Amino acid sequence: MNRHLRCISATPSARDRRDASEIVDGAIERRRFHDDGTLADTRWNGWRLDAAHQQFVLESDDGHITYAVDLLRCDQSAAVLDAVTQAAVRDWSPRFDGARVVAGLVFAFDDVIGLQANVCGWGVDQVLSGLRIRERIYEFVRRFEGGARS
Repeated sequence: MNRHLRCISATPSARDRRDASEIVDGAIERRRFHDDGTLADTRWNGWRLDAAHQQFVLESDDGHITYAVDLLRCDQSAAVLDAVTQAAVRDWSPRFDGARVVAGLVFAFDDVIGLQANVCGWGVDQVLSGLRIRERIYEFVRRFEGGARS
């Protein structure tokens, strides 16, 4: 199994505890805070940020985590590309549209980590320390809670 991704099973998460909406360039951006502590943005197409465990997770209809991407292992452009590619070649159940899953993962990476600024801007590979990845996650959560567009 790839070192960046793992399929895991967890207890079902509770439903949304609150929604946050904002208008950006005339479009409504929907963000959700879930009872299990994860955060989601509609652009992410089902992916959630589990900040406590530094991972992106994708849940099945019954609330079980079916796929997870460990952000601490995505510390350079090749590792991020590998995580995205692994998601792209996965045999998804009919519930998931593979193209939407991959696009959502790229949006999630960009919103949280800032791909151009911190991973591969101008085609230059950058290495992120675990501390820097945790800082980016913390900064995103803080902006997310404040309603600011990341």
